[in-house]
Amino acid sequence: MADNNSEHSLNKAVVIGLGLIGGSVAKALKDKGCEVWGIDTNHEREQVSLSKGLIDHVGVDSQTDIVFIATVASKVVSAYRQVSDHLKESCIITDVASVKSEIVDQIRDPRFIGGHPMAGSEKIGPENANSSIFFGATWVLTPTDITSMDLYSKLAGIIRDVFDADPIALSVVEHDNFVALVSHVPYLTAVSLMNLASESSRQEQFLLKLAAGGFRDMTRIASGSPDMWPDVCVQNSGEIAKVISKLIEYLNIIKTDIESKDKQGLFKKLIEAQSGREALIKSRFKPSKLATIRIAVQDKPGELLEILSIAKSLNVNIEDVQLTHRPIEDGSIDQTGILHLAVDQRDSEKLYDAIADGGHITTLESEIGL
Repeated sequence: MADNNSEHSLNKAVVIGLGLIGGSVAKALKDKGCEVWGIDTNHEREQVSLSKGLIDHVGVDSQTDIVFIATVASKVVSAYRQVSDHLKESCIITDVASVKSEIVDQIRDPRFIGGHPMAGSEKIGPENANSSIFFGATWVLTPTDITSMDLYSKLAGIIRDVFDADPIALSVVEHDNFVALVSHVPYLTAVSLMNLASESSRQEQFLLKLAAGGFRDMTRIASGSPDMWPDVCVQNSGEIAKVISKLIEYLNIIKTDIESKDKQGLFKKLIEAQSGREALIKSRFKPSKLATIRIAVQDKPGELLEILSIAKSLNVNIEDVQLTHRPIEDGSIDQTGILHLAVDQRDSEKLYDAIADGGHITTLESEIGL
């Protein structure tokens, strides 16, 4: 930020590791007028970052105001050691790795504050950098007993002001326990389910063609780059193993209900899950009940804008949006997609009627358990 009157003003920043997250961090900093240096062990990524304007220079400026270490988790400590002695005492040093305990335990420096933006994409590399992935995201910070509270306050302000994200403080133990449950094991579950389906499809050629929205939603994250995951799983092995054991235990309980044909016991668990999911949505959205409108759309310019314009004209807020395509027999994707709009149930019928009146094939499902 060029505005030196700002409480959290930044003039110079360094990003170490120029993948999707590092590139997106660099872009957000650049968008706020910060001069950005960047390095990556992959020199092609450095050149892509320069050509796309994500960074201004390749290298590390010792007078930088902040350093973001965006390498894989196992390389964070070595990256810190390469640069820390050359940085000024007032420099903030942070990382974006999804595991914290091993990193924070090894870096005893008041300037270092472990960080983890709960954001990402299936896409990889600086060519897909997008600063908007941080918008509204939770950004975990893990201060310790030696952390400079002044630098922590400045970093929290930067996360809010530069990235439009929501900083929260957790201990490293809390962080690693929580992310094992909400991030690491869900990814491994998606991988397991996708591999199971792929293995079965070798014998049953139509199996994957039967995969509907639920299967695609559950396995979407398995399409992301696997590069960082071996590091994550090794570094957070204890917490991940605990959650996997609990998940297996719970699946066995459900399996017992199914084998014993205990409809009541099974239904109770389904209701509990539905209520928990609704509570999660309510923590982000105001409506107490949501409805989903499904619209058949053509993959052509202006189609999505037309439908969203109808919602705007009716003053209907879209709480969530998703576009899915159907696979066809030759393995390509049908050019007709299904647009899913989640809206306040009270607004759903008038929006449904208006979209249907516009000639779109539309269906409405009320009181969805999201």
